[in-house]
Amino acid sequence: MEAIAAATGAEYVSQYGFDLYRTCGTGMAWLYNITFPLGTSYTVELRDRGAFGFLLPKEEIRPTAVEMLAALKVYSRHVLSVFHNERASK
Repeated sequence: MEAIAAATGAEYVSQYGFDLYRTCGTGMAWLYNITFPLGTSYTVELRDRGAFGFLLPKEEIRPTAVEMLAALKVYSRHVLSVFHNERASK
């Protein structure tokens, strides 16, 4: 979330995906179970606070993309380091 704030100043809240949606059998649940206890699954909610839903206004699209790219870079580095360390320890 620090990377997102550094990219655009937006503030996101970190919480478990299962607290957002009451679902089971999703890709997120599968990935969480496959990677447990390493914790590499995620769900992304975009910057809208409920006014537009999934149809962001035109002026919100680029900042959202910048935020998500910043977050994905951090996430990708995390996943690579976790699995590199996991393989190295075997």
